[in-house]
Amino acid sequence: MKVCQVNLQHSKAAALEISKNFDKGLYDMVLIQEPYIKDSLVNIRTQNGSILYHKNNGKVRSCILINNVFKYLMLPQFTNNDEVAVKLSLKDEQGGYRDIVFCSGYFPYDSDWEPPSRNIVNLVEFCKKGGLNLIVGCDANAHNVVWGSSDTNKRGESLLDFLLIKELIVLNEGNEPTFSNSIREEVLDITFCNRVVCNMVRKWNVSSEPSLSDHRYITFEVMTCESDQEGFRNPRKTDWIGYKCSLINNLQGLNHIVTSQTEAEILSENVNMAIMNAYRDNCKLTKPCKHGRCKWYSAELERMRKKVRRKWNQSKKLVRQGLSITEASLQSGYKEFLTSYSRAVKEAAIASWRKKCEEIERFEDCARIHTN
Repeated sequence: MKVCQVNLQHSKAAALEISKNFDKGLYDMVLIQEPYIKDSLVNIRTQNGSILYHKNNGKVRSCILINNVFKYLMLPQFTNNDEVAVKLSLKDEQGGYRDIVFCSGYFPYDSDWEPPSRNIVNLVEFCKKGGLNLIVGCDANAHNVVWGSSDTNKRGESLLDFLLIKELIVLNEGNEPTFSNSIREEVLDITFCNRVVCNMVRKWNVSSEPSLSDHRYITFEVMTCESDQEGFRNPRKTDWIGYKCSLINNLQGLNHIVTSQTEAEILSENVNMAIMNAYRDNCKLTKPCKHGRCKWYSAELERMRKKVRRKWNQSKKLVRQGLSITEASLQSGYKEFLTSYSRAVKEAAIASWRKKCEEIERFEDCARIHTN
């Protein structure tokens, strides 16, 4: 399972770029911070993925993009504007299923509290009690030399203390910056997990691919047998009569009186599993369509992307030779090419949308369209 982690800084161009990469099959899941927002909703559209986030009137700063072929259950008790948690059932080597909790988090730099948040603390305790695997990808806005930062601040000390006490493992390798602009470079984004799942994570890396954001892509793989997945379930094709019968049978024996918080959590987990099992038994898998690529992403855009990556590598070499970040960006032409590429991506997406609207002839087609 291929996972990406990135802060989009509410950029439309960055949102289009990650959508394009997702539809090309580069990632199965994306842990996103500061997504692109339009009309108070997260506006990241893909052909075969679902976007999960806390839907309210507040400022959403975290979401998760996940491929529809996976079996997942959102955890609303651990989801708010700054954190999103989802539990996946992934096939293991023995043919059974292993539950893994993924969390995308944003730790505000201007908050009154030091990281982590109370919600993350509760999520870690929940996974520990339930013996669940946990992987958290977050923009921590915290410095600590342990995960490659140039220095250590109070936020970094607080977060590291928590990780050590809870026996959580930081997956960051080296000191390659995860954040880079014309002024500074720093490691602000971290990935951590519990010991149960640590050995399943491979190839953690800070990518040199252009993200069209000041934050760079972090990629890693979770070793599973999920490549055997053959499709997804369409709720509209569910046998609801059979579902009701299955659910009644699955809920038998779950009517005891709850006397503690632990019993309430266990009962809630059992009810969730009863609902999911009833749904899986009465809704058949459907093979997804493999679209392959974004229709609006042209060969010219791909050529520009490769040129931006070359300029990025040239800029990094100049920094190692002693130039400042600003001087290296100007001398290599990286910022100029990055701005041009970002503008071209947005213009291509808008032109594609305009063409689609102009080709609409029937009212039925108009009723089904969605704006980007």
